[in-house]
Amino acid sequence: MAKIAIIGAGEIGLALGKIFTHADHAVFYWDKDEDRLRRHPTLSLPEVLDNAEFVFMCVPSWCLREALVFCGHYFSRNSIVVAMSKGLDENTGQTVDELLKKVLPKGQAYAVLGGPMIAQEISDSGFGAGVVGAKNNSLAEKVKSLFTKTDIFVTITNDIRGVAVMNTLKNIYSLAMGIFTGLKLNYNERGYLFGQSLLEINKLNQILGGKKAIFNNPAMLGDFWATSNSSDSLNHKVGLEIAKYGSAGGKSEGLVSVPILLKILGKKAKTFPILLMLEKITMFKADPKEVIADWHKLN
Repeated sequence: MAKIAIIGAGEIGLALGKIFTHADHAVFYWDKDEDRLRRHPTLSLPEVLDNAEFVFMCVPSWCLREALVFCGHYFSRNSIVVAMSKGLDENTGQTVDELLKKVLPKGQAYAVLGGPMIAQEISDSGFGAGVVGAKNNSLAEKVKSLFTKTDIFVTITNDIRGVAVMNTLKNIYSLAMGIFTGLKLNYNERGYLFGQSLLEINKLNQILGGKKAIFNNPAMLGDFWATSNSSDSLNHKVGLEIAKYGSAGGKSEGLVSVPILLKILGKKAKTFPILLMLEKITMFKADPKEVIADWHKLN
């Protein structure tokens, strides 16, 4: 049995906490919004993190830096910090692995977790899949061991950079899939977009420093498919909202990461038509139907 601290009591944090509890681990939650903790014993952050063997950071990418800084004072030296965030830092453009390396106390062990784990489904004891990215296999195996008694099938990789990059890209391109779905385009068209998205994701992964092999990981590809199609996916929902209203009232990690990725790519962005399409729709508020009509001409 391990002591696990869950930072961020949103849907994925609570879902992971539930399956870890069923797997006989001791789970403790903390969230700056105390209303989210009404069903759980209220402990201070130092108490939650005290001697925690694993700390799961279940916060969106735009909150990760703040959460790491705030919690960093209380991490046990032996804790393994596992990031669930799947986007780019708004202020620096850093990927999740870069943030962990930059912000965590020196010598703190960390990993990044990806894969198709829709919170509502795994909370209901449904199947899920994950891939743990860490500097070495020994560290990744420790995180993997937490899922032994669960319905989550987990693999490991030492390409932590690739996991962080693929997590980000699948959210960005799932946004495009949501827009196409919201416009009620047929399956042929959505299927073609999905295929084109895979080509761009593969190319971007390598540009951003991920290894070629991570693109072919079933959990990584499966996460893109699940996020693109699930009605419980926030990026999918935001895409639907953009298709209907021309803009979104809320944020998603994919939506926030679009302008950051474009800035990182600079002139290289012109070789990614779907990314440019998202730029026009999400940043310049162009009519999605007109943008997609222009995209057709390019194909």
